[in-house]
Amino acid sequence: MGPDLRTYTRKNQDKIALEHIKQYAISMFLSLHHLRKNKIIHADIKPDNFLLSLDLKSIKLADFGTAFSIDEHSTDV
Repeated sequence: MGPDLRTYTRKNQDKIALEHIKQYAISMFLSLHHLRKNKIIHADIKPDNFLLSLDLKSIKLADFGTAFSIDEHSTDV
């Protein structure tokens, strides 16, 4: 994997292709969809935790160190 999203955008603010931004957004929403579908709370979503591919065309959500299952913290009221 390449750099994280925050580092990359700071260094390349004027050079990021609109098509790449569109793909990054789609990847982010798909990540959120999969988290919800699998009942997982990431607990630390931020640009630093999105890693770019080496070709800079896609991103992946990373750092699940603080993630937990919704079922682990559900309360019976």
